[in-house]
Amino acid sequence: MEYSSTIVTNGMRLTPAIARELEVIHGVCAAEVTLDGPEAVHDVRRPVKNGNSSFRKIFGNLVAVANTPEIKMKLNLRCNVDSDNADDVPELIDLLAKGGLAKRISLHFAPVYSWGNDADANSLTPGDFARREVEWFAQMHNHGFGLDLLPSRQRIVCLAVHRDGELTDALGTVFNCTEVSYVPTYGNPNRYAIGTLEQDQSAAEAPFRHFNEEILEGEHLQCESCQMLPVCGGACPKQWSEGNTPCPSSKENIVERLTLWYALQQIESGLTL
Repeated sequence: MEYSSTIVTNGMRLTPAIARELEVIHGVCAAEVTLDGPEAVHDVRRPVKNGNSSFRKIFGNLVAVANTPEIKMKLNLRCNVDSDNADDVPELIDLLAKGGLAKRISLHFAPVYSWGNDADANSLTPGDFARREVEWFAQMHNHGFGLDLLPSRQRIVCLAVHRDGELTDALGTVFNCTEVSYVPTYGNPNRYAIGTLEQDQSAAEAPFRHFNEEILEGEHLQCESCQMLPVCGGACPKQWSEGNTPCPSSKENIVERLTLWYALQQIESGLTL
């Protein structure tokens, strides 16, 4: 049987020694870490419990792990973006490049959205985020980062629509969605819970599981008629159910992505545009 896993971590303890242990002993092949801007910006948004800085420790760990040749673990860096930190993203890209991380990490940007709360109060409009994202892509290319410009076919959008998908939290509560556990606004007991480890979930009606069928039946009209559906899969079923529109940024900037992709292909092949 083949086994692999990924870990989502704040990166504070992701030293080379721990990264090596995770990789060799526990089969962790990738780690996702979040930096929401350069030091002054990130530390306001993500301080440690006593209010002190977290950026320097996280950044130092990323550089150390990236420069340890025997560690092959993929390093995925996420930057959550809203109107408060959007102007600081170019500085973060420059910092990552100066730290020698361009060839070693995968960098992606995510618009801040509601997580059962008002986290999206300062969100950029989809159009503004998409426009800025293309500018960030161009800057990343100039620094030697790899770019994921063109979305690929999305047959199963997430855990929630998979027949056998389950998530168990630290309390032993079972869900079929990664974004609902520990969210106070979803009640106690959590309204999205399928059951617990002590219960048989075989007959449980899991939320969102019939999302694909709902699209086919026309319940999500924006998806049914959207040309991006094959590469988006309908995005987040939970967000749709809560009245939000979770369409990916590629829906807004696919023309610019294609143009940039084509231009880079021409440049790499030595042809003139």
